[in-house]
Amino acid sequence: MATESFREAHHFRIDNATFVNYNESPPDINIPQKLEQKLKPVTGTWLDKDKVCLEGTRTDIIEKISQWMSQNGSKPLLLCGQAGTGKSTISHTIGSKFEPKLGAFFGFNRTFAATRTPSNALRTIAYRLGIKFPEIGTKLLSIIQANPNVLESTSILELWKTLIVDPAQVMADSGQQVLIIIDALDESGKREEDGPRDKLLSLLFNRLHELPQGFHVFITSRPENDVMEYLQGQESLDTQAIQVHYMSNIQGTNDDIYKYVYSRMMKKTVLGNLEEHQCKILAEKAGGFFQWANIVSATR
Repeated sequence: MATESFREAHHFRIDNATFVNYNESPPDINIPQKLEQKLKPVTGTWLDKDKVCLEGTRTDIIEKISQWMSQNGSKPLLLCGQAGTGKSTISHTIGSKFEPKLGAFFGFNRTFAATRTPSNALRTIAYRLGIKFPEIGTKLLSIIQANPNVLESTSILELWKTLIVDPAQVMADSGQQVLIIIDALDESGKREEDGPRDKLLSLLFNRLHELPQGFHVFITSRPENDVMEYLQGQESLDTQAIQVHYMSNIQGTNDDIYKYVYSRMMKKTVLGNLEEHQCKILAEKAGGFFQWANIVSATR
């Protein structure tokens, strides 16, 4: 009997005296390197744990996003607000909180607009999903090997379907939740009709339902004209393809800014400290803009 088992064992290993016979070829441990070589992901766009919210702040919106994450079949979520209101900080906080489920995090940045393009974002997201979830990585690599021309494609829709949607289907029946975060969508390139940014917006507002049910997509953006046009084009709350939270509606913002300013002042020398009532005045004058409070408190 044992002889018969070894005769049929073309691919096998021994774990703690347990004989394991693979029915197919063993897993390819070089998939991450192969995917990196083929997809050429953009570096520096991943989660930064130094950018998370101060503990005890933004609890209202973090709780709402956490509830959204707990539901399978949730619509994609857009956090929309003006520059300096703390959107990116929240995105990094959510990414850190749900890191075991975080499949991809991509932050656009106009300073690096030449490399952080919509097409490179999709390639990078595909790469991140592939190295986080081996089953996606295996499927993605086989798709690329069967259709290498896709790597030269500049079509946003083709990259979306071929590199992300199709490989993700292997997770359809897994019951596993997967989080994708796209930060600073408003910095995804110049606005032009039918340009890469326009096509990416169209994709995010109209095609995210193509992902398996357990996938959650969280996006942050300023309320720029083209973003708002897509939002206003949604007929009603029942039929909208994406749900929105506005930073201006978040409760406790002034209190959170006060906590932030007070925390910063406590780290400074005695000469740089503000009194408690001065911190409260500064928080009120910030008008909901964390970035303003950050700059002012940094000059103290």
